[in-house]
Amino acid sequence: MKRWLFAALATVGCASLVHVSRSAQLSQGEAVVYGIYEEIDVRENPTPPAVYRGHAVVRLSDGTAVYLDAPWTEGAIRSHEERIEFNGKYVKARGTLHPECPAAPSGSRPVACLSPVGSISHHR
Repeated sequence: MKRWLFAALATVGCASLVHVSRSAQLSQGEAVVYGIYEEIDVRENPTPPAVYRGHAVVRLSDGTAVYLDAPWTEGAIRSHEERIEFNGKYVKARGTLHPECPAAPSGSRPVACLSPVGSISHHR
């Protein structure tokens, strides 16, 4: 089954799209996510100034942050080269979409993530 989610991305004047192919479960599936790549401060109660440790999200047009891997895993620390190349840019990311990241530590807030991330590339 395929599901499409469209939303206008007013900040860059184009459409944001999440395309999810799902088999038996509606909770996760292979996905292509389009949005703005953004470094993110993952501290529980962040106070300025922001502290960036290598985590990143793809920010969808509705403001939803799709984490690039579960924030508590080593895979969530994106390479310096990747962050320099993509930060603030419109990207396409492929991977397995989880509405709630797997293996969340007790007490952590549920977040959507691509885990594992298959690829990230510029889009347009």
